[in-house]
Amino acid sequence: MGTSLFGNGTGWQARLSEAIGVTPGAVTRWLSGCNPIPTPVSLVAQYMLIAGVPDRLERPTVCENAKP
Repeated sequence: MGTSLFGNGTGWQARLSEAIGVTPGAVTRWLSGCNPIPTPVSLVAQYMLIAGVPDRLERPTVCENAKP
């Protein structure tokens, strides 16, 4: 799935990790089978396959007026 999104050249794991907001090491552990791929990550990757990879992913900002 990662190579379908980012190509099978060098660095696709780093590009995937950046796109979904995790460390490259987390992607490596998932691919090696040391850790299962979390369901939310799997869903985001599947969505990216359908909708395409956005040029830039932005994390939501915390509302300054939000009450704790």
